[in-house]
Amino acid sequence: MRLAAHGFILSRAPLALPDDFWWARASVHGGTLTRFATDAPADGWQALAHRLLGAGGAVIELHDETQQTYRAACVRDERLHACLYLADGARPLPGLDWLKQQLGAAKLDKGARKALLAGRAPDGMADTGPVICACFGVGLATIQELIASGAAVSVEAVGQHLKAGTNCGSCQPEIKKLITTMNGGCVLAGAEA
Repeated sequence: MRLAAHGFILSRAPLALPDDFWWARASVHGGTLTRFATDAPADGWQALAHRLLGAGGAVIELHDETQQTYRAACVRDERLHACLYLADGARPLPGLDWLKQQLGAAKLDKGARKALLAGRAPDGMADTGPVICACFGVGLATIQELIASGAAVSVEAVGQHLKAGTNCGSCQPEIKKLITTMNGGCVLAGAEA
């Protein structure tokens, strides 16, 4: 069965979806992620978004009828409260990593606020990927870039450059795995195991 549209909502608190939606929800830093599918027609997407996002805060939105996409974000007290992305069932949705970072942020900066509807980091801001080190907010792409540069061949070296793995240590096995994988399945000579 192919549904008319699919999408996701990132929100500080779980939002109640209509009964005719198919959905799955997961916790993310700062709130929840709800992925869904629906047969709701495109001409009702804006009303749906307004009902889900609520009346408080500033709502910014974009409805592209040609591309059959709809995007909306609600900002309250300079923080992302919720964002909703809908697309025709055949259209792709934006990635989640950067958006999840914005949901967990204490405050949206001007560039991030402008980029919410694009669903990706504005120019000049790198998408650091999924967070590997929660203590210091260090993302996968940042760690991979450091390893690829040759500047870090051990978990300790990654910690010296990025602080990742230097607090609770729970991300150290993942960092070690990244180093091993990126170096062809082996830890480089001189690197601590």
